Amino acid sequence: MSGHKIDRLLDAGRRALNAGKLAEASSLFDRVLQTAKHPEALHLKGATLIQQGQVTEAVALIEQAAAHDARADYFCDLGTAYFILCDSARAEAAYRQALALVGDDPLAEVVWADAIDDPTRSQHERQDLIEDLNEVGFADPAHPTADDLPLIANRLALIEELAPYALDDVNAAAFAEAYKDLMNMYDRALRQ
Repeated sequence: MSGHKIDRLLDAGRRALNAGKLAEASSLFDRVLQTAKHPEALHLKGATLIQQGQVTEAVALIEQAAAHDARADYFCDLGTAYFILCDSARAEAAYRQALALVGDDPLAEVVWADAIDDPTRSQHERQDLIEDLNEVGFADPAHPTADDLPLIANRLALIEELAPYALDDVNAAAFAEAYKDLMNMYDRALRQ
C-alpha cells in the first residue's frame, strides 16, 4: 500500500473517530494494519478500542506504537488506558514517559502545559510536573553531558515562555526552582 493511500486511510479514520463512528474508524485502521504495523494506525486503533471499552486490547496496540515511535500522545493514551484498568503504577509510568519528551516533542509540551494549568490538579501535582523538568528525560540528571544541552536549553526556553503566565504562586515558584536547577545542569554540562 502506498504512503499516500495510508495517509488517506488514517485521515479518514481520524475523522470517523472524532465523529464517534467507532466501527468505521476501526475498519479504516484495520485496513492500514493489514499491510503494515504502522505506529499511528496502531495508536489510533488502540484509541478506538479504549472508546469501545476494549482497554486491554488497546494497551497492547498502543504499546507497540510507542515501541516504534515514542510520542507524547501515545504515552498519554497508554496512561489513560492503564488508569481505566486501575493500574496506577503503569499509568504514572506512561505519563512520565510523555513528560520525558517535554522540550523535545511539541505535542508533549502542549499536553504538559495543559496539565500544569489545570486548576483541578493539586498544587503538589502541578509543582512536581514543573520541577521534574530537571529530572525526567535525562540519562543521569546529576551528571548532565553535552548531549543533554539541547534538551536543557529547550526546557529553559519553555519556562521563559510560560512562567510569566503562571497559573498561581505555586506554579510561579515551581518555574523559578526548575529554571534554577536547569541552569545549574546547563553549567555542569558545559564543563563536561
